[in-house]
Amino acid sequence: MRYFLSSTLSFVLVCALLSGSAPAAASPEEKLSQLLDGFHEAASRADFSDYFAGGRGWTYQPIERFWRIANSVASFDEQLDNAGLGLRRESGVAILEQGEWKVAQYNLALLIPNGIVDNSVLQTKQATSENED
Repeated sequence: MRYFLSSTLSFVLVCALLSGSAPAAASPEEKLSQLLDGFHEAASRADFSDYFAGGRGWTYQPIERFWRIANSVASFDEQLDNAGLGLRRESGVAILEQGEWKVAQYNLALLIPNGIVDNSVLQTKQATSENED
């Protein structure tokens, strides 16, 4: 029995070594997704040292994410969900510098359903005029 287990284990190890199944390198999309996931994670902890200074944190859960990559520039667009604020749309640009992707430009937008956009515009105008006084 001991011989059988030993030879089986040896066979499995030899097959694993001969298969040459080295871990595949991460694709640009995977590396970029790791960048944005890390960005959101740091923001949820209010750890802005790696990305930007000051303020309060937030927690957004990505729902869908799209990348457009050309050489060392990648644009992204994603829909996010936040427990308190609901759905948001994020977009931006990342650039590849010395083998590392970095966020170069970032936008976070509030999504307003068509059915309430007129009321939202009116409220925004009222709030803006109150702040100007």
